Parts: sequence; structure tokens; C-alpha cells
Amino acid sequence: MQYKRQAIPIARGKVHKSNILPMFMRSVCCIVMMLPAFWLGGCADTLPDAKPLKRFSELVRGYDRTLTNSEKQAVITELQKEKERQQEQVVEDGTPPKTN
Repeated sequence: MQYKRQAIPIARGKVHKSNILPMFMRSVCCIVMMLPAFWLGGCADTLPDAKPLKRFSELVRGYDRTLTNSEKQAVITELQKEKERQQEQVVEDGTPPKTN
């Protein structure tokens, strides 16, 4: 099998500017082609006009199933009142209370 002398000039120790130029040009072309994307991405208006940003806890509140302390107290007092009402009904009538 016979090899061509021009096939691998770097292996023979001959490095010319003509061999390095295509590699350099490819890198430069990639950078130049990415510049408009970076420029447009940097100019994008991502913040609301003049409104302050909401806290994460406020945004997630709609999905959150836990109660705040004031809501917990309101539920506890409501359940205590219902329990007292049911006990009074049992004492007066002698019948068990209706459950919902």
C-alpha cells in the first residue's frame, strides 16, 4: 500500500498557516454566529414593569394545603363550639347527635 505525501503534512513536521487557518476560522465563525443570540437574550425584558416581585411563599400559597396560625385557631374554636353544642343536645334530648 502506498501513502500519498500530501495526506498528512503535520505528521511529517510541516505545519503551515494554511493548515491552522481553517481551524481558527471555524472557531471565529461559531463565536460570531452566537453573538446575536447572546445580544438578543441580554436585551430581553424579563422583569415586570414597575411591580415589585412577589415572594415565593406568596406564589406557592395557592398550592399549599397547610393552615396559618390564625386559620388553625379559627378551626379549633369552631370545632370546640360544635362539640359543646353536640354535648348540650345529648344532655337535653338524650339522643345521640347527628353527624355530618
